[in-house]
Amino acid sequence: PDLGQQESATLAIATVQQLYTDISSGNTDAARQLFSADAADQFDPSFFSQFQQVSVSDLRETGRSGSTVTLSGVVTFVYPDNTTQSESRSFSVDTSTQPALITGSSFGGVLKPRG
Repeated sequence: PDLGQQESATLAIATVQQLYTDISSGNTDAARQLFSADAADQFDPSFFSQFQQVSVSDLRETGRSGSTVTLSGVVTFVYPDNTTQSESRSFSVDTSTQPALITGSSFGGVLKPRG
């Protein structure tokens, strides 16, 4: 069944939030269920292991094509020394699958450099 626009946006946002929750807690198997092979290089566990915590915020829909919802958000990395860096990132989420799948992600820019 096709989701309504609001439902699919909500699902896409929840999927990205869940991914970062799993990544931040080191639950890579769970995280891996939430992105496609095409997006895997964007979510390499060894990259994320250098951070104490990773979170995503300010997710909002910026576009859609069929069942794929495009979101923009802010990813904040917390280093072991408690310094942080924030960057903008976009995500494409296919909401027709179960669970919804992040099919692409791209770096936007650094909003707040580490410090």
